[in-house]
Amino acid sequence: MSNKIDLFRIPAADNERLRVLFLAKHAESGGSLHGEDGNHAVYHHEVLTTLRAIGLDVTPASDFTALFGPTDHDYLFTLLNRAGYPMSEMLGPLLAQRIGLPALAWAAPTALGIFDGWGAFRDPATPRCYAIASPAAMIGRAQEKAYASIGYWPKARIRGQFYIRLSKPRAPQSELRLTVGSRRFVLTGNGVHGWASDARMDAAIIAAMRAAPSMSVESRSTTGGAIADTYRLRGAATAIDAAALGCASFR
Repeated sequence: MSNKIDLFRIPAADNERLRVLFLAKHAESGGSLHGEDGNHAVYHHEVLTTLRAIGLDVTPASDFTALFGPTDHDYLFTLLNRAGYPMSEMLGPLLAQRIGLPALAWAAPTALGIFDGWGAFRDPATPRCYAIASPAAMIGRAQEKAYASIGYWPKARIRGQFYIRLSKPRAPQSELRLTVGSRRFVLTGNGVHGWASDARMDAAIIAAMRAAPSMSVESRSTTGGAIADTYRLRGAATAIDAAALGCASFR
């Protein structure tokens, strides 16, 4: 008679010997919103606490130097995927391969639906849900992968948080302006990151998105050129509702 295998718990004997290196920009933060990266810091902290909650011996690290030499860890779990150049998400696994450290795979988010140019996704491990879209038009050549999103983080009690990633880094002290139909907002953030200044502005932006055909974000780049990323909003309201519903059961 075969032994029953518990797929949701690591055996105690394996727990005692396995060591995991968790690599993320905000791996060692306390889980609060970050001045530049916003809820990415919350996400990194939640993944770390989830890995520890399932019984893993996890060591956090916040930069690639942790993979520059030999290590006594058994596996790598990496979320450090933005090194400022195309395909930089491959650097962590490649450095791990160089020193013979296996990299654990992270399950892809579940698609809740695609609505014209907007998609809705759920990441149950965190958990989080979000509506997301890429710009339909921009000025000049993109230096970053731009997108706009509305996020829901039930465990952190964050609902309907607006976030935008610019196509180019923004010059310091340059105003970041969002126009949604006839409504105008001044966003906060640094570099390529932008978000509403508070929950009230988040709600106002979402309300405007439901009624407008398009929105655009504008600023001045670090090289002195213009930043103007334009998004079509057809399907945005449905995607936002799908994301909200997708995380409604998580508390």
